Amino acid sequence: MTTRKNSWILLTLGFILSGFMQPSLFAQNVVGTLIQSVDLSCFTRPNCPDPNTMNPGAIGSPDPSGIAYLNAGSRAGHLLISDGEVDEMDWLFGNQNVNAFETTSTGELLVSSNTISYSDEPTGVAFNPLNLHVFISDDIKRRIFEVAPGTDGVFGTADDTVVGSINTRDFNSTDPEGVAYDPTEGALYIADGLNAEVYKVRPGPNGRFNGAPPSGDDIVTSFDTLSLGIDDPEGIEWDPATSNLYISGKPATRVVEATTSGALVRLIDISAARARFPAGLALGPWSGVGFDPHPGVLNLYIVDRGVDNNNDPNENDGKLYEISFPGTPSGGGTQENQRPNLSAGADQIVPFTASCSGSTDRPCTTLNGIVNDDGLPNPPAQVTINWSQVSGPGAVVFGNQNTAQTTANFSAEGVYVLRLTADDSELTNSDEVQITVLPPPPPLTSIYVSLSAKSGTVRGIPFGREDILRYDIDTDTWSLYFDGSNVGLGTSGVNLNGFHILADGSILFVMQEAATLPNVGFVDNADIIRFIPTSLGQNNTAGTFELYFKGANVGLGPSSQVGGEKIDAISFLPDGRLLVSTSGNFNVPGVSGSDEDLIAFTATSLGATTSGTWELYFDGSDVGLSDGGTSEDVEGVSVNSNGDIYLTTNSNFSVPGVSGDGADIFRCQPQSTGSTTNCTYDLVWSGSAYGLAGYSLDGIDLVHGTAGNSAPTVTISAPVNNATFTAGEAITFTGTASDTEDGNLTGSLTWISSLNGALGNGGTVNTSSLSVGTHVITASVTDSGGSAGSRSISVIVGTTPTQNTAPGVTINSPANNATFTQGQSITFTGTASDTEDGNLTGSLAWISSLNGALGNGGTVNTSSLSVGTHVITASVTDSGGLAGSHSISVTIVSQSSGSASIYVTTSTKSGSVGNISFGREDILRYDIATDSWSLYFDGSSAGLGSADVNSFHLMADGSILFTIRDAATLPDVGFVDNADIIRFIPTNLGQNNTAGVFELYFKGANVGLGPSSQVGGEKIDALSFLPDGRLLVSISGSFSVPGVSGSQEDLIVFTATSLGETTSGSWKLYFDGSSVELSGEDVDGASVDSTGNIYLTTKGNFSVPGISGNGADIFRCTPQSAVPIVSCNYALFWRGSEHGLAGHDINGMHVILP
Repeated sequence: MTTRKNSWILLTLGFILSGFMQPSLFAQNVVGTLIQSVDLSCFTRPNCPDPNTMNPGAIGSPDPSGIAYLNAGSRAGHLLISDGEVDEMDWLFGNQNVNAFETTSTGELLVSSNTISYSDEPTGVAFNPLNLHVFISDDIKRRIFEVAPGTDGVFGTADDTVVGSINTRDFNSTDPEGVAYDPTEGALYIADGLNAEVYKVRPGPNGRFNGAPPSGDDIVTSFDTLSLGIDDPEGIEWDPATSNLYISGKPATRVVEATTSGALVRLIDISAARARFPAGLALGPWSGVGFDPHPGVLNLYIVDRGVDNNNDPNENDGKLYEISFPGTPSGGGTQENQRPNLSAGADQIVPFTASCSGSTDRPCTTLNGIVNDDGLPNPPAQVTINWSQVSGPGAVVFGNQNTAQTTANFSAEGVYVLRLTADDSELTNSDEVQITVLPPPPPLTSIYVSLSAKSGTVRGIPFGREDILRYDIDTDTWSLYFDGSNVGLGTSGVNLNGFHILADGSILFVMQEAATLPNVGFVDNADIIRFIPTSLGQNNTAGTFELYFKGANVGLGPSSQVGGEKIDAISFLPDGRLLVSTSGNFNVPGVSGSDEDLIAFTATSLGATTSGTWELYFDGSDVGLSDGGTSEDVEGVSVNSNGDIYLTTNSNFSVPGVSGDGADIFRCQPQSTGSTTNCTYDLVWSGSAYGLAGYSLDGIDLVHGTAGNSAPTVTISAPVNNATFTAGEAITFTGTASDTEDGNLTGSLTWISSLNGALGNGGTVNTSSLSVGTHVITASVTDSGGSAGSRSISVIVGTTPTQNTAPGVTINSPANNATFTQGQSITFTGTASDTEDGNLTGSLAWISSLNGALGNGGTVNTSSLSVGTHVITASVTDSGGLAGSHSISVTIVSQSSGSASIYVTTSTKSGSVGNISFGREDILRYDIATDSWSLYFDGSSAGLGSADVNSFHLMADGSILFTIRDAATLPDVGFVDNADIIRFIPTNLGQNNTAGVFELYFKGANVGLGPSSQVGGEKIDALSFLPDGRLLVSISGSFSVPGVSGSQEDLIVFTATSLGETTSGSWKLYFDGSSVELSGEDVDGASVDSTGNIYLTTKGNFSVPGISGNGADIFRCTPQSAVPIVSCNYALFWRGSEHGLAGHDINGMHVILP
């Protein structure tokens, strides 16, 4: 990387090389011929932009900065021009509201469009002819955006989608200007003006542009341009005829041709254009204007920014030049014929169900070949193109064998190699592409679903959220498979979420809310329940419940807890591991992620003593499931024996090749899983075609097979169900399998343990390595028609002789679902007895799902339970290693529990609202339900004295974190600064009644903050917590802390390794205010809800897209991008002036929603 300090040395060296050594080292320098000069300041003559009269409808480009030639698709033959600074000229942009222009090669405007939704400074443009995507560079956000035009094929319209972006700061590029794309290598070239560097970016193993580490896995190299004689490079283009690069910058009289590794080839003199500030470059055929002295050679199209609007706010002098120049000679002298330059396109993986536009034949794909030639020999000055099949298991039919871009149909699954050949009558060239056609989806016989609708009917069958419906593929009929209301669900408010039907006919399910179930007791929506039916069907469902999986034991939920997780989809992998998705973000031991991900659980035990390990199995953001909201939250999952993943989402989804809504089921055929998930998608079933239009699926389970084909029958003859064994004891499993169509399938049986995975194959399997615990052993087989049959039993492996029995545990008090006030003393009593060991009451261990260990023995007293619903478990383990437990639920409420509330502190020294007097040291509470105010925290009563509360956050345990406006000395703490956070632990709250103790929670000076009395010091003026528990703060004014710097409109997140006097940890930018239109406002208050929505208030007036207000208002940002957040959907949440705060500015706030 070159710095400006020594740039003059390299620039001088570049001039020497280019001016004196060029003839002996490189091809000859050449002089370009000006073909045309086009004035871009007015596309709409005679109605032109005018700063005085505005002239509605007039369009111009005062600072054209990027240009690309569109050489494929329906817009082929056109130029695409971007203007990176027109939005800074209010008189012009306010009238035309466009900053991108599609034109003919002579500059005639065809379409004008707008990139403001993601980039207000589009400095460079490049085009990928293989998928018609457009790359846009932005030198303010320091990003490269990859944009897919929608079905209209036009860039910059409402149906465009930003499919990816590169953060150039990851590889120290701070001024990304021009961009160019090489489709033969799949490489993106970025010209950085400030660094005088060209960066080459290639996708990493995941095959898509997502930035260099740590943001992504792209591979980046670079070379310097000063040594080539170019400073401040702003234009760059890739030449398909030579694979060389063209670079423009300073001086404005030349373009450099260089290899892609940075070696100088030659200089092209463009002084005939008399360009003032040349920017973007493009290569395209002659426009037809005048005479082209170099036919058969692509011409340079150069945009010129002219005078910068910083110097003249009314300037409007953008231009476009076309320059003809000789082709690159081979080794000097006259130009020689070169082989055609071509690419057969990227290798493809094609679903068997894929089709091509205008064709019903499947599987089919589009071949994205590219052929470029130098036009020699002339005549004939043309190339003959041919596609052919090199290898493959079936036949290939091409749509048109003699065009570079065509279609190909395949007769069978497998791997094909296809060859693209180009012949210019003297020389030929070829390239090959590999097409992998995936197997067809196994046929389905039945689809089981639960729905999110509270009630409804499908083809005459009534259902509720507590039911499971079955759709029979063969008969095209619906039936009610599981009637939840028959077994106590539904009417008690218990609704199903995800479910899975086990091979033994029992049903695993999760619930939408916490509840108490027969035989089980209290369960949360992070638990999995097993229903063992004695009968099924409408008005006929009966059976018993048991706890299958306890989520709290392995880091899940409960959802009532801040950051808690809720399971909303379950299935099993072919190796027997449990697969789940959560609603919202999750953080479990060893892995964290989002609602579009799937995590696999390897169990060591299940039931009340659930234990095991987690692993990321499916990263949805890797494969297009990352809309930033809840629409693409995975709601249902089912995995077949091949490992194909069937999915349904909360509502609309769009992934590569497939889109649909919440009633659809689509399939991922994974090529890889885990942190580098790679999928090929296809649509499997559209619910709207089968009576589910308007509904969303909550859970799914699919049964595969052939219509009319009978599933195999499987029996397990030994051991018996619920047999017990000692660890290390040899166990023999025997079974049989028979099928109506295929006969005896016993030899094909596969045996799996729910705890240890695969055990073996065949009619007899022996093992002595089963781990301690209760195993569900399943024997399964699939017949030739795709139908599966299975049988399951349970076996118990213990560490002592098999006659040992588990202890019995009883909690005597308090009653299940009892409610207490925070701080109230609670006495828990219980007993434990064991057949072999006798009375074990003294060994009982008591645990809260929220607060952890409570104590041991038959009686435990506590008054320190935090606010929330606790699952209290008493457990004991006998001398033989068997455990027994009993759980109840208790709820702890605080004085403020019940309704939605808004807590605020204001900048007003003294005032009143709703007859409540307050000062800057107080916290007010507004009850939304009753439209009433109260004084929640009386600062003067608590001993704050002259210290004023600046920002605050209410903790789940009832304590209050706050910062102060100015440095002060507080009781119990001593001197604190406004970069510190203090914790107040109340014994009482309310007007004239607030009392408690203070303690230091966070020492800002330890981690680079403040104090504000210091030059450059920072003052915290907003604080909250993210759903994952990290601290979020805003600073008054600009800030610089280790690893990140920013301004008063930003939010930064702190990951603590310790707190209090020894505060330590790391900072990261979380919310980039300038990127979300908060460039003039100071964030004065922030509050984050459990879904990640950010509630904000500002010092004084604010204006963001769609809403505006003042310092008494609260508005909400729903993030639309990954961290750091650079895109928001805004909505006004609460207008303070309508509730008594007119004329007051909110200083800090906390929003509590029910």
